[in-house]
Amino acid sequence: MTKQQILDIVQKLLTTHPRPNPFTNNRPEKQWWSAFLRRNSDISMRFPENLCKTRAVSCWKEAILKWFREYKSYITDIEKCPEILQDPSRIFNADEAGFPLNPKSDKVLAATRSKDVYTISGSDKTSITILACANASGHLLPPMHVFPGERSFNPLHDAVPNSILGRTKSGWMDTEVFFMWLANHFVTAIPDLARPVVLLVDSHSTHIDLQTTRFCRENKIILYCLPAYASHIIQPLDVSFFGPLKLNWRKACKSYKDNNPGLTITKMFFAKVFHEAWVAYNKAETMMNGFRQSGLYLFNPFIIDEGKFSPSLLFVEPPNNVATDEAWNVADAPGLEAVPATITSAVPVTITSAVPATINSAVPATITSAVPATINSAVPTTITSAVPATINSAVPATINSAITATINSAVPATFTSPVPAALPLSVTLPVTGTATDPVRCIRMCSGDVGRGGS
Repeated sequence: MTKQQILDIVQKLLTTHPRPNPFTNNRPEKQWWSAFLRRNSDISMRFPENLCKTRAVSCWKEAILKWFREYKSYITDIEKCPEILQDPSRIFNADEAGFPLNPKSDKVLAATRSKDVYTISGSDKTSITILACANASGHLLPPMHVFPGERSFNPLHDAVPNSILGRTKSGWMDTEVFFMWLANHFVTAIPDLARPVVLLVDSHSTHIDLQTTRFCRENKIILYCLPAYASHIIQPLDVSFFGPLKLNWRKACKSYKDNNPGLTITKMFFAKVFHEAWVAYNKAETMMNGFRQSGLYLFNPFIIDEGKFSPSLLFVEPPNNVATDEAWNVADAPGLEAVPATITSAVPVTITSAVPATINSAVPATITSAVPATINSAVPTTITSAVPATINSAVPATINSAITATINSAVPATFTSPVPAALPLSVTLPVTGTATDPVRCIRMCSGDVGRGGS
């Protein structure tokens, strides 16, 4: 909320419910606002980042956790390389960002009553695309500069050493230039690393085509896509690198103009000025922090700041078959075995289990089990079991069993069994799922987030 919104709320409350106050027209003034901030020291005024609605809708917590599950499963079960997740030198992230030739100026000092305040800048609105790549151990590869147009001059004079040049009609990345970077720059920069390596990219179409996929497979590069519209949460270079780099770019531009009065930055001088900004923020700990805060190394999806998921709560209601973070974490944490679980839920739950399970539920639930199972339920419940099962229920219940079953019920019950039974009962739970144990079943999410694999 903004300051004006807070003041509007207070004014409305005082108008609706009158009480003595020192304000003009019931609207608080500067002194009240200052006192309000002192009384509430846990809040402060901040500049919010603009977040498009598409990102807010797409980036709900369960979708991101589902991506982490699929990513780990692909590396471990399909590629058969679980050691990669523990080797920071083999986990890379590549990303692009645009750098305008004439960035917006910072505030300047001017006469108090000045009506017009100017700064000299070029008329060129062009942005130069920079493709950066780093690994989780903090090693940053030299950048690629993507210039618009196809003129033959060399714009990389005084550029970052070993930088490479790309050209497209628009100045943005395209499929051909990305493949050129991959084949001529990325592969040659990592000759001594153990293979395969993982290269994480966003799901833009420029990163995914048949030629690129085949090349990655031949060179033992696992090209894996991050979730769509989630780069601000899970893309390491976006999380910790490009923001400060753009700030240093603005500083470098200002320094260049101060040292060269009357000159503006053109394509010819971009690489030279950008070199200064790049060197000022080429720090290993910056890249390492990005991978850590994104949960990619060390692999830990629960380290992501919960506040980054807050905007999605305005638009998305998580699916009913998603259970607790703690249970998902136990199932996927290295070295922990699957064990019996107890679930207390206010939403539908489905379990297919090879171990004992207990459910206390206020809504329908379904259990398919190879071992004894117990349900205490206030609603219809259904159990299909190959071994004895017990149900304590206040409503009708149904059991399909291959052996003897016992039911304690306060209402009529229906029973279907090929063997003797003591008081059949039927309970019907409208939830379904599949898993090897009750812990692993409860983190399945709906929807398809990102695309995995090369």
